[in-house]
Amino acid sequence: LRRYKRRLKDHHRERANPVEVFGGASYILAAEEGAEESEPESLQPMIIAEMETTIARLSVGEAVMQMELAGAPVLVFRNEKTDGVNVVYRRDDGNVGWIDPKNPS
Repeated sequence: LRRYKRRLKDHHRERANPVEVFGGASYILAAEEGAEESEPESLQPMIIAEMETTIARLSVGEAVMQMELAGAPVLVFRNEKTDGVNVVYRRDDGNVGWIDPKNPS
């Protein structure tokens, strides 16, 4: 953890422009009471929490460091190179996954 904090501090000193952030919303869905293992065809989960958050413009490496420093299982960020919304997440096998959706041409 200390190694990542040092990298993060050193990296921000080199950055000429501050990190650009965007607004976003986060939702938590509640399971229905008495729900069985099989999902009905007309599943409509209830939203139980709604939070506003910011989405930072980061490189993939910076996003992984931010996720690990925060101890979060997932981090949504705007990719510096593609300007698209990306996701990094901790996989069950301990590795980090990266979702980079492509826009259809």
